[in-house]
Formats: sequence, C-alpha cells, structure tokens
Amino acid sequence: MFDENPANNPTQVWEVGGRDVDFDARALLRKLDATGLGIIRYLIDHPDRTCPVQDLAAAVDRPVTEVEDAVAWINTLAEALGYQNLVVRAASGVHLPAAAVEVARQGLIDAQR
Repeated sequence: MFDENPANNPTQVWEVGGRDVDFDARALLRKLDATGLGIIRYLIDHPDRTCPVQDLAAAVDRPVTEVEDAVAWINTLAEALGYQNLVVRAASGVHLPAAAVEVARQGLIDAQR
C-alpha cells in the first residue's frame, strides 16, 4: 500500500534542485518565529561549522532551552514535509548540512517577499 503522507518516511534531502525543495523551504521558514529565523541565519553565516548550542543561544540572544526547542520545531516541520532534519544535531552542537545552506539562504529570501 502506498502511503502519501511524507512525514511517515522523511527521506528527502535539502539540496538545490530537489523536487519541490524551494517551495518547501519557503513554507517551513514562514512558520518560524524570530528565534528560529535567527538560528537559520546564524547557521547560514557559519557554513561547514558545528556551532555549540550555547554559542548559538548567545548569538541570537535567547536562552539555551529556547534555542533547543526552536531547533526541535524546525526539524519537526522538516519531517512533516518529508525531509531529513534541516538542522543537524551533533554531540558538539548543531549545523546545517552543506547542501542545505544554499536552500535555506534562498528560502529566507523568498519567505521575506
């Protein structure tokens, strides 16, 4: 049986040129509050770097728990759209996968139109 709900199997990757990626990135980013958008902006400005959550919280001027909740929300939205996590967690912090940086950058531009 074919399951049409992409959240049941979030396998799509955030990469330029992917099917519906631009539309989905814009939709996801429009759902974020100031904290979530600040996190995405910061991670775009620091590509190829895992950022400690404490440093990220200081950069967006929010408590660590709020940043952790925002990262969880971002990834919940990504999963609901059928994608792998947009913000990847590691033992040392969080980062945007290299392929996702340009998608997120363009998504921010499009979401603000």
